[in-house]
Amino acid sequence: MKSVFAFAVVSALALSASASAGEGVFWSDMKELVARCVVQPVSVDTNGQKIYAHLESHCRELRVTRTGATIIMKNVPYQAILTVSEDADDGDLDHVSIHDFAGREVASAKNVLAYGDVLLALAGGQYSFPEVTSSSR
Repeated sequence: MKSVFAFAVVSALALSASASAGEGVFWSDMKELVARCVVQPVSVDTNGQKIYAHLESHCRELRVTRTGATIIMKNVPYQAILTVSEDADDGDLDHVSIHDFAGREVASAKNVLAYGDVLLALAGGQYSFPEVTSSSR
């Protein structure tokens, strides 16, 4: 009985996280774009320790802006807006909303573990990216 209850809770959470099947496809496409475009800049200090900088995008289809990101998917432009969640502890959780350029919200995610980084929020759970050093960029 416990496993049936757990399955029902997980299913309910999954359904509430995605408003529609179309939104699920949108997030799947977004994750593919992020995986293709985002890199983790790394430098090495004098002790040989890695120093990680903010994530960066190397694609024109995904550009970080002052308030979020500009995205082009399937030749359609979008704007991602990141806001701090009211449930955040020391800035760990954020809400991300994606709008078309008419201002309509087309997708959103709440309480994403992103630490104020729009690229992490758009990654949807991916926290490992190809590392690039200043000499390889």
